[in-house]
Amino acid sequence: VTHGRVPLRGVFPLGPSIDTVGPIGRSVADVALLYTTIAGYDPGDPWSAPRPVIAPGPPADLTTITIGIPRPWVDLAQTEDVAAGFAAAIQGLRETGATIVDLDLPDLVPSAAIEDSVYPEVAAVHSERWHNHPETYGPDVSRRLAEVFEIEPRRYIAAQRWRASVRHIAAAALRDCEVCDGPRPCEVPERHSNGYPEAEGPMDLPRDLHPPCTADHPPASHRRQPAGQSRPLLVPLAAGSAQS
Repeated sequence: VTHGRVPLRGVFPLGPSIDTVGPIGRSVADVALLYTTIAGYDPGDPWSAPRPVIAPGPPADLTTITIGIPRPWVDLAQTEDVAAGFAAAIQGLRETGATIVDLDLPDLVPSAAIEDSVYPEVAAVHSERWHNHPETYGPDVSRRLAEVFEIEPRRYIAAQRWRASVRHIAAAALRDCEVCDGPRPCEVPERHSNGYPEAEGPMDLPRDLHPPCTADHPPASHRRQPAGQSRPLLVPLAAGSAQS
């Protein structure tokens, strides 16, 4: 997550408080190089953080790194592929010398509160067009936006309290480790004839990544291909202790 570090000017928003523009690359070095190029303070972006971009240093010595496994988050329902990929990633990190510890964080679990905290922003983005030119939206998107407009202020306030609690929980957990690691399902959903995946909720946000995305710490995914699997899986390093 690069919110506040990579400027959002020119990006069509989903929810301004969580929108991100992030690099994708074949290696950590490639991603780091691209990040240091595109990150920086932009006075024209109200979300941009006025602090310098610190160039990444050499690869970390994993024998000095402690990685926390947040439970019960990682014990939630997963596909067999995701569970195998996560287990393989943790074993690989352990074999390279990293210290792996379990973190008892019962409140750091996916929650529907994230939708309530963000959807009013979605409503603000689409309100004028949706009300004045509803024909420009497909029936599925229009139906989901209609649900977005029904979120009441009390639900929004409660959701903001939840986001604040997640930030505090994450900050406390990261006092004892440099990284929290957790699995992310990455199965490709079936698509309708129009080419778009079917959504479960109004905007179908990835609820499995909600805790780190709302904790003001940068999630990053790495690819891991377990033995016997036909394709690699994404396994997030879900939250780091500092942002550059």
